[in-house]
Amino acid sequence: MTMSIELEDTLKKRLDENYTAFIDSLQKKTVPELIAMAPEITASQQLHEELLDACDDEDAEFLLRFDDPLKVVRGYWESEIAGYDHSSEMGRTLWRIREDHQDEFEQQEVKPFGRDEIALDPVMDFSKREIAASIEIGFDVGRRFQVYPNIDDTCDLYAKYDPVSKTFRAELCINSYDGETQWNEQWEPVELLPSEREMIIGLMEDACQSKMGRSLRDAWMDHHQAINKERAAHFLKEAGHSPVTPDDPPKPKIQLAYPGEDVYSVLHRAIKTLKEAGQQQEAAAMAFLVFSAKNPTDALAVLSDYVEIEPPQSPKAKTDQERGKTHMSDNIIKQITVDDLRHMGAQEGLILQGCGGDPQEWVDGINQMLTDAGVLLDGTRFENVVSFQHEGLSNLLFPFEDAKVDAGRLAMWRLQTHEQFGGMWLSDYVPNRLGGFVQEQRPQRPRMELEGQDGNIFAILANASMTLSKAGQREQIDEMFQRVQSCGDYNKALGIISEYVDTELSVPQQSRANHSQTKARDQHER
Repeated sequence: MTMSIELEDTLKKRLDENYTAFIDSLQKKTVPELIAMAPEITASQQLHEELLDACDDEDAEFLLRFDDPLKVVRGYWESEIAGYDHSSEMGRTLWRIREDHQDEFEQQEVKPFGRDEIALDPVMDFSKREIAASIEIGFDVGRRFQVYPNIDDTCDLYAKYDPVSKTFRAELCINSYDGETQWNEQWEPVELLPSEREMIIGLMEDACQSKMGRSLRDAWMDHHQAINKERAAHFLKEAGHSPVTPDDPPKPKIQLAYPGEDVYSVLHRAIKTLKEAGQQQEAAAMAFLVFSAKNPTDALAVLSDYVEIEPPQSPKAKTDQERGKTHMSDNIIKQITVDDLRHMGAQEGLILQGCGGDPQEWVDGINQMLTDAGVLLDGTRFENVVSFQHEGLSNLLFPFEDAKVDAGRLAMWRLQTHEQFGGMWLSDYVPNRLGGFVQEQRPQRPRMELEGQDGNIFAILANASMTLSKAGQREQIDEMFQRVQSCGDYNKALGIISEYVDTELSVPQQSRANHSQTKARDQHER
């Protein structure tokens, strides 16, 4: 059916006016009245949207004779709908509901797999932080995990158990053959029910006892790469049981005092918090594992197993009024080139990348952050900051020569804010980004005073590392760090550090050289 544009526009305007008047009349109705009028409201809405498509010119001309054609047609339409049997349509609707939602309800009915449906491989992997075990499965992975491999694929379940934090996770490994040369592995993380997790951990414990005659915890302590076996044996003798007891109490919370807080400062407060919570054994185990960690990142991971570490509020730069306008805000940050950087081999500093906008605002903000974080000491600030461009980024260099800093705290601050600021040491940036220094000048052994320092060996080690880094002797840092960790004695550790930096305990370099030459000559003569 077709209708002329003129008649269509006229009829549409009349229907719009009728529908608007009808809707306005509903505003004064009560809720029960509106409910009773539901069929009438539905019919009006449907006719307003669809009546024009059903009309031709003759229909339109006839309907326009009425002041309210919408009301006239609605009366007939309601009687037509009310007198029709809708049972078949309702039957089809119910069938579609069942089809659409049957699988959804079946998936919600999770049935745990039984002991007879899995087989644990008794050979487990103890080399990493988590103990890994392979499990052959005989149940329907599609129904249990809603993972649907191909008919020719094979599936294995892998359990990962951390005996320190007592956390458990599982992954499904789906092996698919490409039909020609090799099998492809696809890994899917899956959630197990508590009863399933307990059953698998029990099977792992039984297999470990049967094969090695040891518990999971003891076998892990023997294999874990981060733990020195002699110290582990001493710890077990002193502590008397595993680092985390079977009935783990809730982890207490501690908050970082400032961004980049030194890990050993956090450890001190974590030990105090655990002891106050009556968790003395956990405090002892945590301290042992932290001091056995290879680096601060691993140490923080261990701390997180025993306490919940909450971040501090992000420090913001204070306004000029809050600072009393003590800085020279009208100073112009000096611009240098990357070639200038390559001639700074005898210097050290912190480079922050992507510092767009007003460089003085960046300098003020970073100085404030480092002051609040306890990095800048005795009221000092980075004053002689310079700016340079590289690879489309505006970067800032904060030289260490004009500020007194806590080296350990600065190192941790740089690591924790690296994603935000891209912080790098000058001695790392130039070799890795610019091809190296030009005519680097490196002293044989930089000076570092032990007097007045924090007596903690790790704090001294961090300051020595920073001193070597400033002197361009970064290759010495790892060697010094490893020797200190393996010596096992505080006085020996101080002696080792004093071989790399010039302290009150250092043997004069000339004497050391003569001693080494004499020793080498004697050995040769023998």
